[in-house]
This record gives sequence, C-alpha cells and structure tokens, in this order.
Amino acid sequence: MRLRVILLVLSLLAFFSAAVAGYQYYHSSKTAAFKEAERKALLHAETLRNRISSFLFENMKTVKVLAGLEEMNAALSSKDAESIAAANGILDHMNKVLQTDVSYLIDRNGFTIASSNRDRMDSFVGQNYAFRPYFKEAINGVPSIYMALGVTSKKRGIYYSCPVYDVNDDKATGVAVIKTAIDPLENEFAGTFEGSVMLADPNGIIFMSNRKDFILRLLWELPPEKTAQITETMQFGSGPWNWSGMERIDLTQAVDAVGKRYLIRELDIENYPGWHIIFLRSLKSISEQVSNPLFSRTLPIISMLCILVGLSVFYLYRRASDDILRRKAAEFALKESEETALALLNAPTESALLLDTSGNILALNVTAADAMGKPMEELLGLNVYEQFSHDIAKRRKGAS
Repeated sequence: MRLRVILLVLSLLAFFSAAVAGYQYYHSSKTAAFKEAERKALLHAETLRNRISSFLFENMKTVKVLAGLEEMNAALSSKDAESIAAANGILDHMNKVLQTDVSYLIDRNGFTIASSNRDRMDSFVGQNYAFRPYFKEAINGVPSIYMALGVTSKKRGIYYSCPVYDVNDDKATGVAVIKTAIDPLENEFAGTFEGSVMLADPNGIIFMSNRKDFILRLLWELPPEKTAQITETMQFGSGPWNWSGMERIDLTQAVDAVGKRYLIRELDIENYPGWHIIFLRSLKSISEQVSNPLFSRTLPIISMLCILVGLSVFYLYRRASDDILRRKAAEFALKESEETALALLNAPTESALLLDTSGNILALNVTAADAMGKPMEELLGLNVYEQFSHDIAKRRKGAS
C-alpha cells in the first residue's frame, strides 16, 4: 500500500511540475506577445499620424497659395462676370492639377461666388457656409483645417481655408477653400492592421476607420446634451451617431458591450488639436496568437510525455509488485519450513536433529540429546558424526 502511495505521489509531482513549467512558459510568452502588440500598435499609430500630418500640411500650403493669387482678390472686390470667370479658371486649374475634390471662393458674408463644381448638381455657388467653423476662423484671419460631412455633397471631406486679403486693407475680404476627398488617407487605414484603427474627433466621433461599421459612430458614450451640441454644428450631419458600445477600463484597455476586452492606444494629430488616431486590438486575439501555435506544437509532446510517464509508473509498479509477491512467498515458505522443523524438533518420542551440509548440529530435541548423553547446549555446533564410534560414524555419514 505504501509503495502505491509513493508512486502515486511521484506521478502527481511529475505532472504538477510539468504543469507549472508549462504555465510559466505560456505566461511569459503571453506577456511578451502583449508587449509586442503594444509596440506594433504604437508604431502603426505613429506611422498613420505622420502621414495624416504630412497630408494636411501639404494641402494647407496649397490653399495659402490659392488665397494669395491676385485673381481671388479681384473676384471678391469687383464680383463682376469677368473677374469671377478668371477666378473660376484658377479654381478649375487648381482642382485638375492637384486632384482636389472641389476648390471655391467665399465672400465675407459666407456666400460662395466661384467654384470648380459650379456646373454640377451639387454646385457650391450661391450656397452660404458662414456657419462653418473653417469659414469663421479664416474670415477672422486664422487659416483652418476642418474635417466634416459635406452639407451639399453629403460626403466626408477635409476643408482647408485661408483668408483672402485686399491689397490695400488688412481685413479679409473673403475665404479661399479647398476640399479634398479622404480617399488617400482612408486607403492608409485600410492597410494590414491586426485590429481596428480609426481617426476620431475630440468627442469620439469616428471619421475614418478600417472598419466601415465604425464610421460616423461614437466610440465612447456621450450624454444627450453633448450630442445635441454636435448636431447643432452640422459637422457630421444631423445624426444620429450610434454608440459603438466601447467603455474605457483604464488608459490601456477598453471593453465592448459584450464584455470583450481590447488593448487601446491613442496618439494626437499634430497641428490638429483634439483629433487622434486610435488603435484597438482584441486581447483574446493576442492570447490566441500565443496559445494556438503553442498548443499545436506542444500538445502532442505533452501527450506523449504523459503516456511515457504513465507507462513508466505502471512498469515500475508491476516490477515492485512482483518483487513484493516473490518476497512474501519466500518469507511464507521459510516460515513454514521453520514451523515444520520446530515441530519436528519438539517431537517428544523421536530423536530429531537439524544439521548443516557438513553435519554440524544446528538444532536438536531433548530425545536426541539424551541419546547422545550430553546436554543440548553442549551438542549445538558439534559435528554429529564425531559423537559416535568410528565405524558407526562412517556408516551414517555415508548414508547421509
């Protein structure tokens, strides 16, 4: 019973040691995978941020050049057909060469007087955009970048505005605007990313993402009064902006509506305060990235080791059991022979002796001692043949 317990304990210790070693290896691999995922997320975010910043900067330089052209000031000052036609020619050329979505000129009252899309159904000419922040800032002398859903086109775009000044006055007479499509940037978001990546405004409205179902949704839940304020700006249309279900756990993790956890990384966009790049990566997918290859590689090895350990323990147990059975059988036989010898020696009527191979007396009973005429204690160890006469000893030795 004790042997079985010892073998069982040894087997459990071996299994426990293997389990602990496996868990430690898995835990260290998982920790390394999380760190690598964080590093990649940060790298992707920085790459996207740099590309977006560069894209915004280049287009901002372009609208500043446009605003500085004499034709723009002339159209705003006179507003006659000839000057407006000249401005339209510049806007057409700008639009064609730079492949922008639309270029247009707004007077100081907010009305569009010239535009590269003047001949289309969604023409900006005659439309009033005085309510747009990009106009308000530019007419007050501050060049602006504005990401929004177009009021007329209903398409997402990026607006770059710059004040146009009269050569004889320091006040802005109007605003030159370039609207670019977001396709070049959105293609960057459609790259190969392990997770979800998005560009969001200060309120968390997702403007671009590699997940189409996230676009123009709220990443974080907002109170009704805040969504009402967003509606008033018309920056992203009239809504509603459904909440994605995401909630922050801390600075590095978030959880969705069904309890799925995500690694989260955010980076602000340079020269565009409040807007930021956000990366989300499922923690489960990171774990599976470690566990799936690990289990596929190690499970057969672990299974084989368990089988080998089990067979080894079974073999040792069988060997030990066989040895125990043989030892018990030998002990039983010895005990039985001793009992037989003692019974014989203690027989009261017959002489009985127990001799070794040389004839030395190992044991005898009282009857045999009396027959040889000596006490039992003196006869023990003596040669039995020496206790008889020479002739008798010779015959008995030969008979034995």
